[in-house]
Order: sequence, then C-alpha cells, then structure tokens
Amino acid sequence: MVKRRWPFLLGASLIGVAASVVAKRKGTDEKRNWAAKYIGQWQFIHPSQQTHHQLMIDPEFRLYIDGAKVNGTLQELSQEQLVWQDQFGYHLKVTADQQQPTFIYDEADDITYPLHQKEVSQ
Repeated sequence: MVKRRWPFLLGASLIGVAASVVAKRKGTDEKRNWAAKYIGQWQFIHPSQQTHHQLMIDPEFRLYIDGAKVNGTLQELSQEQLVWQDQFGYHLKVTADQQQPTFIYDEADDITYPLHQKEVSQ
C-alpha cells in the first residue's frame, strides 16, 4: 500500500508560509520601533551665521527645515543614519544614537551640525 504524502507536504508548506509571514511582520514592527526615533523636531545652529534652525522629520521620514519641505527622496534609513537626497543631488545625513538623532551633515555646505531636542514652548 502506497502512503500518500501530499497532505503532510501541504501542511508543512502552510506552516512554513505562516512562519515566514509572522517573521516578516515582526521584522517590520522592529524596524518601526527603532525608526521612530527619527520622527520629531530638533534645533541646530549655523556656526558662522549664528542663526538657529529647526529640523523636523515627519512619520513618512520627509524632512523640513524651518518649516519648509526639503524636496527629494529618502536614500537610506538604518539604525545609525537617515540619508535624504535633495532635488539638487546633495545629501543630508542625520546620524543617531540609540535614542534620537544627534547630528545632521549637509553635503552642500560640507558642515555637520549637532542636533538638540526642540524645546517645547509654554
């Protein structure tokens, strides 16, 4: 008598697919957890002009400087940095520690600015 193995193979395949879906969803959730540290508002000071500026990163990881959207595209999003390429081809690189962004590098001006959490107005 020949044993039919297809029900076993079908069951094993379904379990494998379900496991990969769960693992992928977990990976996406973990990415959202660490990526959320980039969302928010920070301040930086231009060293030679002594002008204060505001950097905002929205939940879609779009950049705004002093309220104006920086046109361009997200090039990289990792635990260490967010890289944005502006419409002129220059990069803005936001580096982060474990909790929040710490520096922004402006390739156009070749300047790195320390970032400070935006103070909440009372």
